[in-house]
Amino acid sequence: MSNNLLVVCEGTIPLTADRFAEVARRRWPGALVRQLRPPRASAVDVQVVGPAGIYRISYFRDRRSFSCDALWPGWGEVAAWLRSVVPDDGRLLVAVDAALTMHVTLTPGITAAEFETRMVSHDAPGWVEREPEVAALLGFA
Repeated sequence: MSNNLLVVCEGTIPLTADRFAEVARRRWPGALVRQLRPPRASAVDVQVVGPAGIYRISYFRDRRSFSCDALWPGWGEVAAWLRSVVPDDGRLLVAVDAALTMHVTLTPGITAAEFETRMVSHDAPGWVEREPEVAALLGFA
């Protein structure tokens, strides 16, 4: 497992950079929220100081993914929060470590505790067959 968490969406995330910056400021009032200009890949970077340490959440300009460099204990909280701010329009939203060794499908209402219990190891036999949509989104199929 890597240090970086990615959250990827099937298609474009229905959330503007301005709206993401707004909800991040509300969630973490003391965070440094920066809206970036091209050629940077990320549209918004949020630097958070929290129980899991100092970490950054980035929302990418293509509006298809987020990244977070928090250490493992903070992933569930960040992933659950991201799921809560992305409007539910039926699109698949998946959290995956940058090394592609595990994933969690982020269903509406998921909690930080559920994040850990729903983790799927990519070493587990048959996961690609059981979750073909996730496998395709992550480039396994």
